[in-house]
Amino acid sequence: MKQLFWLLSTCLFCVSVSYADNLVYGDNTSPNANNGICDDPRFEGRKASNDPQLIDRFHDANDCRDLYQQGLITLAGTDGIDFGDNSGSYTNDGECDDPRFVGSGASSAGTAGTDANDCREQYALGNIRLREQPKVVPLYLADGSINFGDDTGNYPNDDDCDDPRFAGPGTTAAGDYDDIGGDKTDCMRAYRNGEAFINPTVASNLKNIDRNIDFGDDSGGAALDGECDDRRFSGDLVYDSSSEKTDATDCRVLYLSGLISVFVEPELYLPDGSINFGDDSGTYAEDGECDDNRFAGPGASSLANREHVAKDRTDCERAYRNGEIYLKSESQTEGVYDGIDFGNNQSAFAFDDECDDPRFSGSGASSLSSDSHRLADAADCIAAYKMGTIRLTDQSNQFDNIVFDNIDFGNNSGAHADDGECDDPRFDGPGSSNLGLAGNSYLKADANDCVALYKEGRVYLDGGNPVDSSIDFGSNESSYAFDGECDDPRFEGPGMASFLSDNDLKKDAFDCRELMEAGRISLKATRGKGATNQTPASGVDFGNDSSLWANDGVCDDPRFVGEGMAGSLDDSNARRDATDCRQAYEAQTIRLR
Repeated sequence: MKQLFWLLSTCLFCVSVSYADNLVYGDNTSPNANNGICDDPRFEGRKASNDPQLIDRFHDANDCRDLYQQGLITLAGTDGIDFGDNSGSYTNDGECDDPRFVGSGASSAGTAGTDANDCREQYALGNIRLREQPKVVPLYLADGSINFGDDTGNYPNDDDCDDPRFAGPGTTAAGDYDDIGGDKTDCMRAYRNGEAFINPTVASNLKNIDRNIDFGDDSGGAALDGECDDRRFSGDLVYDSSSEKTDATDCRVLYLSGLISVFVEPELYLPDGSINFGDDSGTYAEDGECDDNRFAGPGASSLANREHVAKDRTDCERAYRNGEIYLKSESQTEGVYDGIDFGNNQSAFAFDDECDDPRFSGSGASSLSSDSHRLADAADCIAAYKMGTIRLTDQSNQFDNIVFDNIDFGNNSGAHADDGECDDPRFDGPGSSNLGLAGNSYLKADANDCVALYKEGRVYLDGGNPVDSSIDFGSNESSYAFDGECDDPRFEGPGMASFLSDNDLKKDAFDCRELMEAGRISLKATRGKGATNQTPASGVDFGNDSSLWANDGVCDDPRFVGEGMAGSLDDSNARRDATDCRQAYEAQTIRLR
């Protein structure tokens, strides 16, 4: 019977586990499972076992899954490539969404260095490779004949000409700059059969090449993705970017191959002072929407970009005369209009043709508006207000803070504001509700109710704490900032998030400060252990930031100890993680040994 019980209890840990990143992690039957270190020899990195055993392969699922998804370990055999982080929009979906890579496991979506887990996995499995440095292939050889190149492109010998320098019924739109001069057999056959010809736009562009252009460097987030992300250029392979000189390789290859040209802004006004609407030569001309991005408003297309400037005359002229669009250059962009203070344009979603200020409602207002955009999306909101697609709502003061008896009661943005009960968890008494116990979303969000009940003596402030001015709460760079929970692992209490990571150290300032003021969190009792008489920071040689793990939010220098330290230390990082260690030292979360 005892043996049967042992087998049943052990099998609770024998289920093979796989997750959204498509890796199979196995089970948790290793003797070292659930110890915070990945003991599976398939992985390597700072949180991987220093002495991995083959017997633990596929048997430490929980540790390896968590550490892999946090980016603290990697699959072994990735040739020292810097895969970046997991900050992209398509992480852990089983495809590498990094334009630096090509292959069956790669996707065309994403930004370089933002899909580390997927790309490490696909690279280790042999499904992707680093994209080769693109080349400029001259259109003509020295003898004047066409230079078809070779068959090293992405789609050679498939009976379609994929070289984007050619057009015609025998060509395909699938080709990109990897296929420039890379589909010789298909293109030569199609050309000789009259099914392909040199793209007239390419021929025209090559006649006007300026070889003195400064293309800059490849520091842009979308560099090396096969498209030119530089606003100085124009063409089908130009992304409508606000950047300049940060995508040199893409733009240089495409420009010198004749596939893009230098952008020339058409004159906005004609000699008689009227608007220059141009012609109808655009791809989406006369489709009922204005595609010219000089205009904005409900009659403007969401696809409007610079490629359609002055190329959608009929649609844009009609929409302008009907009051459905306006010229962006002629619109007031901030300040007071019609007696309303629209504020500035500091919102992350400013200039997106939707009003994100929560004081307004209507068809021109964004469904994603929040208090962080209040008075911070002036240009969009002024334009929508002029066109009558938004109005100032009756609850325009719901986000105005109310202070009484030197207490900041907050605003009335809570889901149950103005219901006769105080939902703010900082207050107690017969007039308080139990809603505040359900979470932090009611903190400072029921001002009218709480002020009225406070005046009647039916609620009182319970547990409010003055915040120690010496505490450095840091910034709001955490992915979980402004969610009503404190994610900074230096704190503890009922207001803390259930999952904490050193990556959020000093990166959730607003939430943590608010919750400390409410008495719902406090600094951990271990903070500053042994640090009361420590050497001032100015007297410590922190070194430099040459460590591979520098600037990751935790101190990797083994000369220190404390809660602000990395979980795995190496002597090679001594005096090589200066910024992290100095910040943790000054915050008294580490001390010298």
